[in-house]
Amino acid sequence: MDAESNIDAVALRQSAADAENPVAGAGASPASDAAAKEADEAIVAPVSSPVPTAELGTKVAYIETGASGIQTIEVSTGGGDIIIQAHDQSGIAVYAFDHDAAVSQLELSVKENLVKVVAKARKTPRRLMVWRHRSQTTVKVLLPAGIFLNAKTDTGHIRITGARHGFELKTNSGDIHLTDAAGVLSARTASGHISGAIDTDNVHLLTGSGHVSLTGLTGSLNYKTTTGALRAVWAQSPSLGTIEIKAGKGSVALTLPKETRMNSRFITGPTPIMNQFENDANSGFSLGVTMRSGSLEIRKAE
Repeated sequence: MDAESNIDAVALRQSAADAENPVAGAGASPASDAAAKEADEAIVAPVSSPVPTAELGTKVAYIETGASGIQTIEVSTGGGDIIIQAHDQSGIAVYAFDHDAAVSQLELSVKENLVKVVAKARKTPRRLMVWRHRSQTTVKVLLPAGIFLNAKTDTGHIRITGARHGFELKTNSGDIHLTDAAGVLSARTASGHISGAIDTDNVHLLTGSGHVSLTGLTGSLNYKTTTGALRAVWAQSPSLGTIEIKAGKGSVALTLPKETRMNSRFITGPTPIMNQFENDANSGFSLGVTMRSGSLEIRKAE
């Protein structure tokens, strides 16, 4: 199935009455864990600027996915948020709000197994101050089961609720928050924060100065940061896999079930280490930490 359309001229003039679903809030707080409570103050950053909850977005498109074989959706914005919510319909519903057609353009295309939604600044002959013209359009997507999400924004936030088929997420300064999510997670941010709950056995995280607070993990974690902080809580004990942490300066607090067995390796500078687990050289699950400075805690869940 091949189709491409620029929806500025038609779809964005639809009445708000066509919008069938209000924008739901996605500002749920990350789940707390008693065993890591002492580390929370230092490393858990607040999720900033909540998503609007009482607005109706303009309905842009509804794309059936079953017959067309859609497998992936890519969503990209400049300064606007990306809101992803799972629903029980068979198609992808796309909404937009805070869209100013004078400075922004919104494009949607469907090609083979991929849907693309792009909100970007409209090109003008004399756009001397680019930052003043960054698109502020927020895109909301209602996503059926079985669709992989690739989302990218500059200064906007990414909020995901209920989606469960894997994610590749990227922001510059925007935050990433997950609620009741599941699937492989790859997330990258410069100064934004990553938080929430996700059922996953495979996580890759890269941050500059942003902090990470995640719960619900079940397996491997790969984490790299310059000066960020990490708090991660495992929902079940992994028997196979790897936790690999590389940090310049920051705090790391890991909480795993008390029955977890792991083979641990630490390469650190002046870093205090508190580890409640004995080393098990025969375990199929390993922990490797390389840190220049900061603090490291590996706790048993209570």
